[in-house]
Amino acid sequence: MVILPRELQDEFITYKRSIDLNSPILTQGALEIYLQSSMYKFHVQRTKKYYKEKMDVLRDAFEQQLDGILKCYIPTTGIYACLELNSVSADVLVKRLSKNNVLLSSTNSSYIDGFPHPDGLRLCFCKTDDEDIRKTIMLINQEVNYLRRKSK
Repeated sequence: MVILPRELQDEFITYKRSIDLNSPILTQGALEIYLQSSMYKFHVQRTKKYYKEKMDVLRDAFEQQLDGILKCYIPTTGIYACLELNSVSADVLVKRLSKNNVLLSSTNSSYIDGFPHPDGLRLCFCKTDDEDIRKTIMLINQEVNYLRRKSK
């Protein structure tokens, strides 16, 4: 399913037809039933609640470990949060944390090359349990403090 502006519809249809001639009617019918039933609404509500709870755990862990040390943008729901690093290199921190099996990405990959932006980390906890979120924030705190002491 796709929602496109009118200006892109003809080009999209041409592209889609180059991949396949048509979409299966059974699949389209199943999607229509799903979207019109309460199943879709229930799924959206359940998913928002799940991610809100994850962000609440992240927010609590951040406030306990990193508040006043780093700036953080934690939305009320969603799958990404961002930590802004002011005196530590995101790339160095990502590399150090990977040794503890903490896989993060720098916000550098979220921007066009050359576009000015603060150095930071992009956090995704969509498949992480609450204890791992707390542990990750604790490890970030330890590494940030270590790197700050080392740079003095």
